[in-house]
Amino acid sequence: MGPVKNLEFQKHQLCIWHFIKIVKKKVKNHLNTHNVSDDERNLIKKYSGRIISIFNADEKGDFIYRINRFFKVWNDCPGFLKDFYNKKIVRDMHKLTAHLFDPNIPKTNNQIESKFSGAQQKEDKKRFKTKHGAMSYLKPIIERQNDELKWT
Repeated sequence: MGPVKNLEFQKHQLCIWHFIKIVKKKVKNHLNTHNVSDDERNLIKKYSGRIISIFNADEKGDFIYRINRFFKVWNDCPGFLKDFYNKKIVRDMHKLTAHLFDPNIPKTNNQIESKFSGAQQKEDKKRFKTKHGAMSYLKPIIERQNDELKWT
């Protein structure tokens, strides 16, 4: 087997922010494409919020407590969310919770994105998505600084 025997596999953490975004998108698409009653709509929103809060936990004990509470009401959960949970979440459970069991693994795979997601306004996030948008914002600032340097 040679060098493969000594190969260590990296633990991989899926980005929680992107996971939450996927859950919200699936719920929104389901609610928009299916004829859902108001009661079922409220149930789907309630239980999707619970699923999001489970994986948004910062500590292992908190995660275990939340997931146990979720499974106590599993039978009341709408079928759409049960299917989503069984097909998508169970498959990647170890990747979604790796940061809880190993403190060396960050909660998100993109630290810069993590810092800006909470600190920046929505308009600024959109502006900096493209090179043109970032340069249109930065160019006047750079020109103003260059003008100030000329006069000193």
